[in-house]
Formats: sequence, C-alpha cells, structure tokens
Amino acid sequence: MGPDKLKNPLLTVLLPVYNAEKYIKESISSILAQTFEDFELIIIDDGSTDKSKEAISSFKDKRIRFFKNNTNLKLINTLNKGIKLARGKYLARIDADDICFPKRFQKQISFLENNKNVAILGTDIEFIDKSGNYFGKGVVHPQSHNEIKWGLQRRCCIYHPTTMVNLEKVKNEFFYSEQFVHAEDYELWLRIAKNYRLANLPEVLLKYRVHSSSITQKFSTQATQSMLQALSTHRLEDYTETQIDTIRFPWKLSSVEELNSLLKKWKASCLHFIKISDVTEKEAWLIKNNAISLVLILTFLSLFKFRKVNLKLTISTLRGLGINFKHLFYLFKVYNYNIYHKFFRKYFFGKN
Repeated sequence: MGPDKLKNPLLTVLLPVYNAEKYIKESISSILAQTFEDFELIIIDDGSTDKSKEAISSFKDKRIRFFKNNTNLKLINTLNKGIKLARGKYLARIDADDICFPKRFQKQISFLENNKNVAILGTDIEFIDKSGNYFGKGVVHPQSHNEIKWGLQRRCCIYHPTTMVNLEKVKNEFFYSEQFVHAEDYELWLRIAKNYRLANLPEVLLKYRVHSSSITQKFSTQATQSMLQALSTHRLEDYTETQIDTIRFPWKLSSVEELNSLLKKWKASCLHFIKISDVTEKEAWLIKNNAISLVLILTFLSLFKFRKVNLKLTISTLRGLGINFKHLFYLFKVYNYNIYHKFFRKYFFGKN
C-alpha cells in the first residue's frame, strides 16, 4: 500500500482497548485480514494494567496507529478521542473482544458508497462465548431507516461494534455523550436518527463475544437506566415516564388490565408514527410487526407474573391488535429463540 493510501485512507477503524490481553490478538487479526485494505486502524489503550500493550505491539502492520492514554479515560472519552484522530471518510467500530468476518468492511463500504444518504450502517451478529464457541445469532434487526427509527423507541436496534459511519455526512454531530454511560451508543442513534438516515445489512458480519467481564454483562442495570434517560430525551411521542418505564421494565406491570391499556397505547403510537412518517407499504407492515414484538414480550412476561391471568381479556387484546396465537408463537420463536433459549440452556443448564 502506497504512502498516499496510508495518509488518506477511505476508512478508519476505531478499536478501544482496556485489559483485553485474552482476546485482542484475535480481534486485531480479524481486522488486518479484511478483503478491503484501504484503512487505518486506530488502537487506543485506555490505561490497561495487563499485557494488552505487549499483545498489540506484536503486530507490525503500517496501517496501525497506536495510542495509549496516560490514565483510564473510560470508554466514552476514548471513543471521542479516536473520532478526532480519524482521517478516513468512513469510521468502523469494533470492540477488543469481537471478531470481524473477512468481508465485513468490503460489504459495508460498498453499501455506503451506493447509498449516499445513509449516515450509519450496522449488521447482524452471532454470539460466541469466552472460548470463541458459537451459541446463537442475535435478534435480526430492522433494515430501513424508518423501521430502525421506530424500533429505537423500544430497544437498541443497531449493534454498536458492527457500525460503520459516514463521517463526512455527520461531521461534528457524531460524538458520544457522557450523560448516557453504558448506553452512549443508543443515545447517539436516537440523536442522529432525527436528521440522518440509518440502515442495517441483513447479514452476520461480526462475532460478538459474551463473557462475565464484558461491559454489557457487568453494567446491565446502569445501561438500562441510561437507555431510559435517552429514550425520554429523544422520544418520538409524548410518553409519560410511567409508560416509558413499563416498556423497558415490563415486569412492573401490576395487572392484566394495565397490560391491556399499555398495548392499546403502543398500537396507537405505532399507527401514528406510520401516519406522520414517509413510509412505504412494506415498511408500514414491518413496523407493525416490530410493534407486535413488544406485545409478544409483555404478554409472555405477564403470563409468568400474573398467576391468575384473565385469559379472555388477553385473547381480546391480542385479537384487537390483529394477532392470533399462531402468529404470537411465530414471533416468539423469531425474536427470542436464537438469543434467550440457547443462552439459558448453555449458561444455566450447561446444555448446548
């Protein structure tokens, strides 16, 4: 690769590292082995106390730009530092314990080059454990901007370490906020979605590692609280705090009647979003099904919570939302099987 390519790469890959000596070599190797080669790899060691630096230093590739924070600045500050250092038109994210599929960058670059209106692009993932063993795929996320914008009102539907960003398009608006610790990506997607278009590739292009020391596992409670704060800040509808809280914590429902009321409000909100948004007929159908996924989760959780379920009322609610039990079972399988079923079997019962 010539000097001009090194000076002005098309892509910057941002890899923050903190005490990742167990996995960092595998992650870096997967980046350097990409079929798309016109990139710089910015690695920032955020004050690691293990042998991460030694592991990183073992690579002698000219595309690597290595930086080490004198103190532990934490993830948000480290990411913002990396964004300022980036020289590429596009910015790709990956975490130090994840693994890229060989054609990830090639496929994302191709999509963004052919879809100039998209600012942020994610992909689907598969889960691996601490030893790198496969144990399921992540939930298939919505693909188009309007589907994602609606989906973000319930969950984070862009996997952070899969993202590639058009930095030229978002310019100075792409940064992570310290107000939303452990949900900084979720708040960023909600904020960017107001003025720019988002998309997901319907293909698994990253192996996402789940282990006890990962941020997702260690700070799940704080992450959920930050997600609530972000949703409240950027909500599309005039939800009350109680409604938002119940959407994120459905086990707080106190009665089937409360469930019925919430589902009706969610349906009305979904239909209102479709009415005021420039959606295609296909997008409208997909958004309705995304809304139904909330119905599915609340309904199944309520069956466990309420020992004496008012079955007639529950059936009436489902019918009013255009759902039959066959459809409900199908949605349950699609949205939950790959993650929860395999996860619980493996980690709680020791079965594959």
